[in-house]
Amino acid sequence: MRVRAAAILLALLTAGPALAEDRPRQRVGKVTLRVTQVFPETHQALVYDKATNKHVVVTEGEQLGKYEIVEVGDDELIVRVSGRELVLPAEQPATPTTPAAPAKPADPGLLDPYAPSTPAPPSTAAPTGPGPLDPYAGIAPTPAEIRVVVAPEAQRAGGSAAPLDPYAPIATPATPAKPPAVAKPDPKPPVVAKPDATPAAPTPPATPAVEAIRLESMTLKRGELASALGDFDSLHKAIGFVRTGTGVRLTTIAPGSYFHGMGLRSGDVVTAINNAPLRTLDDAAAAYARLGSAKKLDLAVVRAGERGTLHFALK
Repeated sequence: MRVRAAAILLALLTAGPALAEDRPRQRVGKVTLRVTQVFPETHQALVYDKATNKHVVVTEGEQLGKYEIVEVGDDELIVRVSGRELVLPAEQPATPTTPAAPAKPADPGLLDPYAPSTPAPPSTAAPTGPGPLDPYAGIAPTPAEIRVVVAPEAQRAGGSAAPLDPYAPIATPATPAKPPAVAKPDPKPPVVAKPDATPAAPTPPATPAVEAIRLESMTLKRGELASALGDFDSLHKAIGFVRTGTGVRLTTIAPGSYFHGMGLRSGDVVTAINNAPLRTLDDAAAAYARLGSAKKLDLAVVRAGERGTLHFALK
């Protein structure tokens, strides 16, 4: 009886791992989150959700779709999905490459054994041998090259006429008489009276007045602001911007858009958000992440050389 019980126990022990291995594990599926930047000091992270095609700021303990945010580390985000924890590393910024050092010039004192040899200049020494050759020796002129010179007719006719002096002055032909001058009429143009009135100078087009920066504070709903910033398709149509050395220049602000209602205008340069300088994309991402817990929003603006601040209260 004891031998039979021991055999049954041994069979259960050996079959246990096999049953565990045959049990199917739950699949997590394709991970649709990408960590753009983490903020350990506020236990938040900026992630891109491929399922909704939007950037979202998440906090530890929140639920984003099927993902539970467990922990925000220094350079990673830990989430729980389908009973399993996944570690998602944050994207690393691109490291600028160091330009290669310029090559040093070769030492003039060192000779390159592989440099091409310089041909020697042609020799200017006089050739030795027989005397110079006559280039015209032995060349008989052709009939076409023989030119016959004929004497003047006076010498050929009489034979005794005096030879012509080649240096005798050449007779100048008589200048024909000029026709008598005929007096030309001198008509005077009629005098035209000038108008007394001087035409007025054209008036230059009036320069449009620059709108002053709003001074009073404005209340914004946090949900509406997050929706306007999170809808990248509408954001691209409503606002255009370029980065400068002092901030972000707003090249276009669509009239009637959410940002036009906030008081921003085309040509404005936003230099700081809540007293934090705005110069890089990391500065913009950090400011976007802090909007979830901020109670106010101050935008430092430079407009047509004038500085001012747009104040907003977030509710």
